[in-house]
Amino acid sequence: MKYILAVIVLFSGVAAPFVSYLSEKKDQIVIAAPALDETLSKCIKSGLELRYVFSIAACRKRSFWLDNCKDERKHISKLSYDPISRSYSVNIDLLGDGKEPLNISLTDESESLAAITKTSPLSIGFIAHGKPEFLSGSSAYLDVRVLGECRSIGVSGEGSAGEILSLGLFDDASYDSGHVEFLLSHTHSK
Repeated sequence: MKYILAVIVLFSGVAAPFVSYLSEKKDQIVIAAPALDETLSKCIKSGLELRYVFSIAACRKRSFWLDNCKDERKHISKLSYDPISRSYSVNIDLLGDGKEPLNISLTDESESLAAITKTSPLSIGFIAHGKPEFLSGSSAYLDVRVLGECRSIGVSGEGSAGEILSLGLFDDASYDSGHVEFLLSHTHSK
């Protein structure tokens, strides 16, 4: 069996995330956010934390009713810059996998940004909570949403973090892909 991934973009004006398989078995995927806009890259240089949240749900379309979706799986990536050590701190966590978050320190900005704008390899079975019926048939799809935001690190109070820490020099930066459906079209291989 093979699965072909197709995308239906339900919005306009915002670049959609990209989903790709890692192997011929098509049992693992990686989701990549579009290239960073200028405001999000300035976020890091301003001493704020850049955070990406990838929400993924395995779903099946249903006639005359709401689609049937398993609970979302979330992959959270955070990046902050330490000007004293001139290093980037990257924190990557796949919620619900039972493992500790991955914490790494990098010195290259582009390598750090690449690490947080895509997910670690994700098992399709893990996304579907072990339910194979959510992975086959013409009605099976993945609902993907990517949020990118500039956040304060440990600041609370009135006003947004971007306004407080940057003294209002730039507005809060954020990216929202909206919900995008990636169809899993079932085909037979001979």
